[in-house]
Amino acid sequence: MNDLSDEDFKRLYTFMQEKFGIDLKRKKPLIVSRLSSILESRGYTDFHDYVNDIIQKQDQDMMTTLLNKLTTNYTYFMREESHFDYLENVVMPQLAEKHKNDRLLSIWSAGCSSGEEPYNISMYLLEYFGKLGGNWDTRILATDISQNVLSKAENPKYLPESLEKLPKSWKNKYFVPIEDGYYTVSEELRRNVIFRPFNLMSPI
Repeated sequence: MNDLSDEDFKRLYTFMQEKFGIDLKRKKPLIVSRLSSILESRGYTDFHDYVNDIIQKQDQDMMTTLLNKLTTNYTYFMREESHFDYLENVVMPQLAEKHKNDRLLSIWSAGCSSGEEPYNISMYLLEYFGKLGGNWDTRILATDISQNVLSKAENPKYLPESLEKLPKSWKNKYFVPIEDGYYTVSEELRRNVIFRPFNLMSPI
């Protein structure tokens, strides 16, 4: 199989940036390693023809496979602790005051990957608004462009390492041990989160 030429690499990363908002400009080795198996399975002998078909045909099945291969990232709970501190100490008090009459709160987790972020937000909402009392209705819309990671998020199965930064009390409260040492999330967390596919470059 021929290597990915600089010209075809530029065409592909430009296409991905413009259509999906995904920056792959410095990730040529990753593209080659992740897409080589696709080329082989689909009968391509070089990257040039594959890139041509991706850009010109924009076939939905090809796009889905491409996105699933290129958007899988390692993530875990409490990945950006400073963001969650800000959510708890600044954002949620403001939202509580703003919505104290209707007690209805909706949050969008964009680029939710395999569910760690929206489930993490759900924990904060349950803890904070649960202490306030008054039957708050909190909802989280979680979206991602990759059907593959959305499937994982809707059927959560996490390694113990991804839970390490969570408070022990939260781990015990919101997670259930399952087979092979993995954990899944509680029904209480699931009820707060709705997952949907969405391309952030699409008009709302």
